[in-house]
Amino acid sequence: MRPDPRFYLIYAAPLLLAAMMMVSGCVSNVPDTARWTPSEAPKENKVDFVTMTHEVHFAPGATTVAPGEDRSLSAFLDQIELTYGDQVTLDAGPHGNNAPADDLAAKRVASVTAMLRQMRVHAQPAARPTVNGALDRDAIVVTVGRYVVTLPNCPDRSKPEADDYANVPPSNYSCATVTNLGLMVANPGDLVHGSPAGPADATYMARGVQRYRNGDISKSLEPELSKAGGGSSGGGGGN
Repeated sequence: MRPDPRFYLIYAAPLLLAAMMMVSGCVSNVPDTARWTPSEAPKENKVDFVTMTHEVHFAPGATTVAPGEDRSLSAFLDQIELTYGDQVTLDAGPHGNNAPADDLAAKRVASVTAMLRQMRVHAQPAARPTVNGALDRDAIVVTVGRYVVTLPNCPDRSKPEADDYANVPPSNYSCATVTNLGLMVANPGDLVHGSPAGPADATYMARGVQRYRNGDISKSLEPELSKAGGGSSGGGGGN
């Protein structure tokens, strides 16, 4: 016996409507923590490369810097607080087909390089000279490139404090670690790419170990260095 179609209209329809209302109520009651994701508050140091420039001037046709330019350059370096990791390049403008002009530019770059060397600053010619008109202005452009760190927005309390059944990490998670790294790194460029390893002589280093094992190097501290007390040990000859 087939049921009367009116059965569905009278009895089943209200039940279906009630079930739909319950589902919609559950969706609306999802806690805010379930909607929050760590991508809304990334914890990372942003590193940008910035440049600062200064012109060193010459007399027309001269290859030595004009009087007072050394003091002006020194003041510029003090103002920007030249520090470890900064990259100093010298730009005389793009090379042309004029040999005398290119020779004059090269000599001026060498003159500024020597002046910076006296200031204990290492500089090198720009790999791709791009400053147009530098030679016409009788100038060499000193460019200081520097990596700068922008710290994450910390402390971060953006995640709602409520029951989190998804067990998502707190929004402030890793804030201290990332911030401390950005504050203490000596050269922020190391956060972009690592520094190349320097040369090493394994044979020479192994020879020192062998001399130590053979007794050619003393294995104990000198008596005056082993004494307890407040005296300075800087004058002793250690190992």
